[in-house]
Amino acid sequence: MEIFEDDAGAGQGANAPEFTVSELSGAVKRVIEGEFAHVRVRGEIGRVSRPASGHLYFDLKDDRAVLAAIAWKGQAGRLSVKPEEGLEVVATGRLTTFPGQSKYQLIVEDIAPAGLGKPRSPPRGCSTPPASGPCRSCRRSSASSPRRRAR
Repeated sequence: MEIFEDDAGAGQGANAPEFTVSELSGAVKRVIEGEFAHVRVRGEIGRVSRPASGHLYFDLKDDRAVLAAIAWKGQAGRLSVKPEEGLEVVATGRLTTFPGQSKYQLIVEDIAPAGLGKPRSPPRGCSTPPASGPCRSCRRSSASSPRRRAR
């Protein structure tokens, strides 16, 4: 499609092709939906709306941008995580455009927590982070603690 090719001189003067608003909106829709048919987007949930239609509308945002998101009624009930304002998530879905308002949005298929939260501090006196397992002194102290036998 000519309007998206990087032709030298294109778009200059009277030789620039003319498009209707609908033609241009349709071209943008094809490009966005073709290039972003399956995406994972990390962001913080904001402005959650659950109208009577059963659809779920919310924003995904970071410090520089906001992306409108929607989960259709049939999908909204099957989401792994229910959207709550302030929750950091990774949303999976596809981008689409809403030509009536020159906007794009994410059609959400699923939502997962963005991470496991803040790393826990090691136990007092232990310098090993919990993710790597207990340090030798922690293993020794737990091994030497008295245990009850099941009878």
